[in-house]
Amino acid sequence: MGSGVFTKGVKKELIGYVQELNLEFGTTLVRSLTNINPLDTGLSRSNWHITFTPDSNNILPVSSNIGTVGNAAVMLQGKDLTKDFNIVNNVPYIVPLLNGHSKQAKRGWMDRSISHNLDKVYGV
Repeated sequence: MGSGVFTKGVKKELIGYVQELNLEFGTTLVRSLTNINPLDTGLSRSNWHITFTPDSNNILPVSSNIGTVGNAAVMLQGKDLTKDFNIVNNVPYIVPLLNGHSKQAKRGWMDRSISHNLDKVYGV
């Protein structure tokens, strides 16, 4: 067996592993953000979603947390997860929520969730 065949096999296996990790990270992070998002009407909690275009400005209707997390998993299935994807929330008041406007969550709750999930999935 030539080294080229071995290299292709390792590359394919590595790409598969990266895809699995990124799928786990994307769905785990959306689940985490959905669960810790301060709740009033549920609109911001329902609007964590995954997009492959950074300029997505969709605002989704209020739904259950299970629907939001399920949609994240569906959005990632079959995609090339070695490429960038975005986890977004486009409600107009998400920035004040992220900055601690709600008494339900301190400033930095999203950053802490990202750090926690990076460590959990990738060990970094």
